[in-house]
Amino acid sequence: MKHLLHIVLTAISIALAGLIFLISHEETVWLRWEWVKYLISLLLSIENFRFSEKFITDSVTYVAYVIYFIALLFLSFFSIRFSLKYLDQDVIERKKVKAFEQGNDFYLPIYLGYAFVAISLPTLKSFLLFFVLMLIVLARTRFFYFNPIFLVLGYKFYFIKHIDDSKVLVISKREIKTIDELFEDGNGDMRSYIALTKVNEYTFLILD
Repeated sequence: MKHLLHIVLTAISIALAGLIFLISHEETVWLRWEWVKYLISLLLSIENFRFSEKFITDSVTYVAYVIYFIALLFLSFFSIRFSLKYLDQDVIERKKVKAFEQGNDFYLPIYLGYAFVAISLPTLKSFLLFFVLMLIVLARTRFFYFNPIFLVLGYKFYFIKHIDDSKVLVISKREIKTIDELFEDGNGDMRSYIALTKVNEYTFLILD
């Protein structure tokens, strides 16, 4: 179950590139699919539904993009819930933390790279090959897990550096500015450790 969840989490994290591909290739790829043409022709044939073909085509594309994005929101939300339930639990001790820094902007250049690749790929087959290769590489290598949809859901990313100079990524809905704030409980008292869910060896979700 854990291995399957890791693969699903990784797939969701790069699925936004699929939306970028569809938007940038709508005229040459998916608007040429037979079922899409049939849907548009069906809408055009409805009596008293007097809209131009361009308006209907644009409406279909926007609805498809909204559905795709909403589906990613739901998948990302439920992936967090499943992670909290099925993945291993761990703790980070205050005495072992050396430094703390914001991580929201760290992945922006990386994800822009995904976007540019998705735009430049000419066909759906080439995009699917790119997606599968990235899924395999990310699932089998050591990396900090990042899903940009988490930002939309209100989650924030932080880097924690241990005294042995190892670094981990922590994902939380809390607004955290200092190490002390990281270890504060709801009453403002300091804790000696915080409980987390282990997404992989280098990425954790804060439970509270």
